[in-house]
Amino acid sequence: MTGYPVGVGVGRASFSKGARFRQLGCARSASREARPTVLNSLAIIIGTAWLLVATTTFADTHYVDINSTNPIAPYTSWESSTTSIQDAVDIAENGDTVLIGDGTYNVTSQIEIRTGLTVRSVNGCDKTIVDANGNCRVFRIIITKTDRTGPVVVEGFTMTGGDAIVKSNAIGGGITVRGSAPIKIADCIVEANDARWGGGIYFEVGTGEHVSAVVENCIIRNNRAKNSGGGVNVALREKATSEITIQNCNIYSNSAEVDGGGVCVFVNDKYPENKVINCTIVWNRALNYGGAKNIDIYNSIIYGNSTPDIGGEQKKLRVFNSCSPSIDRSHTGNVGKKPRFVNAKRGDYRLQPDSPCIDAGSNIHTNQATDLDGNPRIMDGDRDGDAVVDMGAYEFQITNVEIDIKPGSKSKSINLKAGGLLPVAILTTGTFDASTVDPASVRFAEAAPERRVLQDVDADGDVDLLLQFQRRRLKLGKGSTKALLTGETKDGRPFIGGDAVTVLPPR
Repeated sequence: MTGYPVGVGVGRASFSKGARFRQLGCARSASREARPTVLNSLAIIIGTAWLLVATTTFADTHYVDINSTNPIAPYTSWESSTTSIQDAVDIAENGDTVLIGDGTYNVTSQIEIRTGLTVRSVNGCDKTIVDANGNCRVFRIIITKTDRTGPVVVEGFTMTGGDAIVKSNAIGGGITVRGSAPIKIADCIVEANDARWGGGIYFEVGTGEHVSAVVENCIIRNNRAKNSGGGVNVALREKATSEITIQNCNIYSNSAEVDGGGVCVFVNDKYPENKVINCTIVWNRALNYGGAKNIDIYNSIIYGNSTPDIGGEQKKLRVFNSCSPSIDRSHTGNVGKKPRFVNAKRGDYRLQPDSPCIDAGSNIHTNQATDLDGNPRIMDGDRDGDAVVDMGAYEFQITNVEIDIKPGSKSKSINLKAGGLLPVAILTTGTFDASTVDPASVRFAEAAPERRVLQDVDADGDVDLLLQFQRRRLKLGKGSTKALLTGETKDGRPFIGGDAVTVLPPR
């Protein structure tokens, strides 16, 4: 294998298939039973008249149902669907879709997909599992020079149990991509697969070839490589180029015995444009990273892997607006602090309210409207009036609540030296129930409440939460014009609220 390796994210790994999965947003894969139709219209101007020539081409949808009892080729309805994913793929033509129903599909040979097809599940990766049970790799996308008729999309599966080590061509236990065509792998879980290179996903670009690929909204976990790239491996042959973007992905607990437990990229002198954007790469392990040039990492968290998290021989590793103790913090926006996950031990890599990764990314480098959970991105997580993307795969989600300082009083002035208690109410509104607040979690200007009571503060018929805070414990400066209240509901949902104040100077 030519070139130089770059390993990103190597660290401790566990190989439990039952790891917690709540975050992918498989519901993104809504039911898609209608056959797609493409209408191409050509308008030609002749003199002052318009001549409209319309041509219509139809793409077929081929259905796969594990419980089908009446498979009839070409499987273009649920009533005639096949039980075999490979049968549907084999009969599909360029531009067609293979739509796969819920169930666990146990395979004894790899599912081979050629160019120009979309292969997707109906209800997402938590309902549609393809399990190789250690017999073979799960998927293989192979594109020859004579077969470049369109992009390939693989969407909405759990790929597991792949074992490419059993074959001489020991690459890509979960999915292998070889050849040159636009590729998209989305909304998938790639877990518990083995290979020599690329335990989870392997890209190989042949001599003089070019590949453009996106891996997005995926969880890649608990995969193993005997050599390099426990989670993802990219290999470029001589004079090959690539534009591979991995975005909105959580890559964790993968391992490689040599280079790159999380992601390993072998590049050549063509300087490929491979990017990691808004990913969380944690708790992966490997012996070492190797080294490489020109891999771009943006808005990502790379933490808790085998030391160092990122590095190697490369002199031009470009990392911006990312969180890792191993990166050059002189580069734009990089931080070396702990990312402060909600519960890393339980696999919850969302951000706590005080995480340094909130609003710390760069909006220039993200084009995603949602995060890995399917929640809105970009949010104003630090409530400074400027919405900036967070680092990592998960955008900090916060509920805005309405508060009233000194309810019933027209004056919002606060004399910090006066002593006594300051009343602050969290109001129940059409979108928030104040009775769900965990009072022990509430902080107003960093002070904890001294007293609390549920009552209808604003006389609108709803029960509000009235809290009392010791004035002298409030962290407010004499120039403060706004005070913030933060807290969580009893089920752990964070919220924030603010109100205008005037801090009186001490007498």
